[in-house]
Amino acid sequence: MPSLSDQERLALGRIRERATRLGTYLQTARVPDDSSALAEWFRFLAAMKEIVGNSDNDLSLVASIMARDWLCSNLKMCSYDAVRKAQNAPGLDVDERTEDGARVVAEIKTTEPYQKNDLGAAQLDSFRKDFAKLNTAVAAHRFFFVTSPRAFEVMRAKYAAQIPDVTVVLLPSGETFRAGPTELTPMPPAPAPLESGAVLATSPRRGPIPSRDASFPLTLHKTYLEQGFFNVPVDYDRYVRQAEGPVELVLVSGGREHRIEAKVNRSANVNRTARIMGGARLREWFLSNCDLGAELRVDLSSTMAIRILHDRSR
Repeated sequence: MPSLSDQERLALGRIRERATRLGTYLQTARVPDDSSALAEWFRFLAAMKEIVGNSDNDLSLVASIMARDWLCSNLKMCSYDAVRKAQNAPGLDVDERTEDGARVVAEIKTTEPYQKNDLGAAQLDSFRKDFAKLNTAVAAHRFFFVTSPRAFEVMRAKYAAQIPDVTVVLLPSGETFRAGPTELTPMPPAPAPLESGAVLATSPRRGPIPSRDASFPLTLHKTYLEQGFFNVPVDYDRYVRQAEGPVELVLVSGGREHRIEAKVNRSANVNRTARIMGGARLREWFLSNCDLGAELRVDLSSTMAIRILHDRSR
């Protein structure tokens, strides 16, 4: 995952400063009541709006950084500053290159659908303008990022067919959907050959024999919590069996160990990295032991099972 650039840190710092000022204002200002004059209501709201500024731009800025991080996790991207391009500037939201020169383009939407199961008319018009830009762009990789789970489901149900060669991505979970043919994105480089005389292990894994360091932190996003699955980052995918099929999960929390059967799915993610599908039993364990946003650790060092460790003290 790339570190924040100086400009990105400054931009996030300005958002933090405004949020702090807003918190102070709401703690100290008198909130109008039913007996207050309308002018008092107006002054209260106007002051709050002045502090907040354009919150839509703030959302877009943070989403741009999340999109950059997702791209760098799934493609070998050339480094770029996610806030270099001004929010609402014309052109594609992302127009960058991979290390081997392939063009990568993307549009980013922070829209929450106006209707329960559909976009509003103005929202749909904005989406279709982005669809047109992506459909006409000559690029090796094309993506449409959304930040709302409802927007992701609306896209899947109604509109993804209008961009069949574009991958729809839900941030921050990284869940993907594509209406057209599956896109084949680059995989991590093959591991170095074994030294002369080394013994090959009979294991379904690709790459070197895993070590005790083959573990990664997992943030429990809303989609993972509610649907009982999680994605394996590309850098750790070689430690998971390369064929789809069953796998045992060892769930550890508060010193107690619980085992369930799960499946390795390699068709759900656009780059065919592993998605571990635990279903209802994993969802129940998540809900019983973890809060939304909890930091877990996934240990892939065993060829027989995947361990998920939850530290209740955090």
